[in-house]
Amino acid sequence: MGYIKRKSALLSLLFSLIVMLMFFVQPVKADNHDVLDQANVIDAETQQKIKQVNEDKLSKIKGHPQIAVVTHDTIDNTDANDIDEYGQQLFDKYKFGTKGYDNGVLIIVLVKDHKMRIQTGYGAESAVPDLFANSVINDDTVKKDFRSSNYSDGIMRMVNLLSNRLVSHKDDLRSKSDVEANANKKPNKDSDNPVIETILFLVLIAIAVGIGYGFGKLFYPESRRFSDEQEDQFNQLLSQTKLTYKQEMELSYLNNGDKLKILKKVAGGAVFATVLIATLEKAKKRNDRLEQQARDRDRDDWHDHWFGGGGSGSSYYDDDDWNSSSDWSSDSDDFFGGDGGFSGGGGSDGDW
Repeated sequence: MGYIKRKSALLSLLFSLIVMLMFFVQPVKADNHDVLDQANVIDAETQQKIKQVNEDKLSKIKGHPQIAVVTHDTIDNTDANDIDEYGQQLFDKYKFGTKGYDNGVLIIVLVKDHKMRIQTGYGAESAVPDLFANSVINDDTVKKDFRSSNYSDGIMRMVNLLSNRLVSHKDDLRSKSDVEANANKKPNKDSDNPVIETILFLVLIAIAVGIGYGFGKLFYPESRRFSDEQEDQFNQLLSQTKLTYKQEMELSYLNNGDKLKILKKVAGGAVFATVLIATLEKAKKRNDRLEQQARDRDRDDWHDHWFGGGGSGSSYYDDDDWNSSSDWSSDSDDFFGGDGGFSGGGGSDGDW
């Protein structure tokens, strides 16, 4: 019995020591639910200031909108393809803002990627439109702070600009009834049955293949297909025809349909060489037109990549030495939204 008591006392002492060690060695962090600093670039004082903005300043607004901040090192360490998708994933998971109001405003900073984004819930979009979000992202002071790795000050400035906007345009925030009405317009994705959708998709494919095969039989019978015998006949006539080097190179532009038309005209009494040369000219024009269309598409894709499409910033920097270290951290277990909503509002992103 004495042995059991001594063992219990030792276990209790050991447990107490473990608890004390956990308390003293854990990093200092701000006790708030508005910051998820996965890149470890926001100091505890700034995290506390962000908390105070939400609890003191924004709590006075009807519906109590929320400004949340998430940092990460790079999009490659997430499940998203780009910062826009990452923002939607965060909104879906944490539901920023107040339940029923969908009035969250999310700031995302990807440190190594040099990218940032402001994303709003539907309820906050009218007060913080994309145009204003874009002005915050392109704010000279914000970009200057980020370029010097002073992320705490840069993020705090963004929070202040956004919170001041919410206060000054509080009457523009959408009401709970407006948000609910908008939500009712959207289809309920949870009710979709992926099994049924897959079956219907396969059935549609089978129908399309069947229809295509039937039309092929109807409009492209055996008599109009380019057989091996017709290929031999065409090649035999071709071997008897004198062509220039340029014309020989253009033979690659001919398709089986062109060859069939040539053989049909020859069978009707036309001269093979005359018909062939005329067909080559048409085939070359057709090929040139298709190549020009391809070049136009490539040019448009290049232009959209550099100057358009979803981003508000257009400056790129080659510096790789942008990393910043900090002793402060924020635990994702303590971070959450307010069950506010699934975005559906607006957003703007850019680089620094």
